[in-house]
Amino acid sequence: MIIKTKMEFPDYYKIVLELTYKKPFIIVLICVGVLCLALLPLYFLGILYNDQPPYLAFVLGVYIVFVRNVIIKVTARKNFNSYQRLQEEITYELTPEKMKVTGESFYSEVDWKATFKILEIKRAFLIYGSSVVANIISKKNMTQDEIISVRMLLGELKEVSNKKLLKS
Repeated sequence: MIIKTKMEFPDYYKIVLELTYKKPFIIVLICVGVLCLALLPLYFLGILYNDQPPYLAFVLGVYIVFVRNVIIKVTARKNFNSYQRLQEEITYELTPEKMKVTGESFYSEVDWKATFKILEIKRAFLIYGSSVVANIISKKNMTQDEIISVRMLLGELKEVSNKKLLKS
């Protein structure tokens, strides 16, 4: 199966956000931030009392809920702009034996047994060569039949035991 992709920053950023906000720790952290902001009116109305000034809760809540997203976006833009291969048109050829990746400035072949993990999220398939580096196959320009075919091919790979694919 052959898939052609070209990543644009908005798509990359959405994938980064999706991966970030899937983590249980981040979900709990966001809940703490929202709770800090939600309790502020109770401090000002005198219903809640704490020895700490309420602006600490405000600063913490704003940082967790809003500033964190700005930091994620700046970091994602820096990573996207500094890694030229992300911006190239990339052709993935997936077979039961290996994955061939061809970009404008590179070519690689990877046997599935060298794959660390395969993860499917709403917007992409991620094929990890290590715990932090992944090939991103965006679903943006794929048909539903292509997505199902890729999911089936990846799901049938016996060489990769760490797979998390979405249900059809």
